Amino acid sequence: MSIGAPGVRMTLGARLKRAIFALRPEEFATLLFFVPTGFALAQMSLTRVDAPGGPAAAYPGSLARLILLVAATALFVWLVRSKPRWTVLRDSMPFLFAANIYASLHDLIRFFHAPDITGALYRWDVLLFGSEPTVWAERFAHPWLTDYFTVCYWLFYVLGPVMGLFLHLRNDRPAFRRTMVTVVFCLYLGYVGYVAWPASAPRLYIPGAYSVHLHGTAFLD
Repeated sequence: MSIGAPGVRMTLGARLKRAIFALRPEEFATLLFFVPTGFALAQMSLTRVDAPGGPAAAYPGSLARLILLVAATALFVWLVRSKPRWTVLRDSMPFLFAANIYASLHDLIRFFHAPDITGALYRWDVLLFGSEPTVWAERFAHPWLTDYFTVCYWLFYVLGPVMGLFLHLRNDRPAFRRTMVTVVFCLYLGYVGYVAWPASAPRLYIPGAYSVHLHGTAFLD
């Protein structure tokens, strides 16, 4: 028994090592994010909603996001182990993870209690530009511009997957893989920045400095 035990441990270690090295770079990064995100969502889900000062009141839907995260992870493991030829679905998995983590960013920021740096960013803006740039830009406000920049912002959510789909349809596998790795790593670097150095919009930090109420056309307002 004692002779065989080390062999079992080595076998398990070898299997774990082989499983890790079988992952793509963006998949390994995704699983690294799973640990803190899953831990935070689990803690939020266990906190009673009526607990004084408890985080559950500020984190609605944490249990649903945790279930989705675990389900996506289970699906991913099943794909890697049982369906290696289902490349299209496996290629899409990092975006599902990224969307789940993005939906939890606001809660994760509050859960990990990172210091807000909005004040420092505001002072840097004033030091560099002489005033808050968004206050200066109020003179150009127009409903059409509000709609235009709103669409530009939301394109952030679709440009990565659309570019990946375009390259996939062209059957340009090397370019597709480079694009996927780059986009996913950029997303996760941004998420690290959001959680480690959270900041809010200037309009929330200095609301009294603005005199123009932004609104769009009837199309998007």
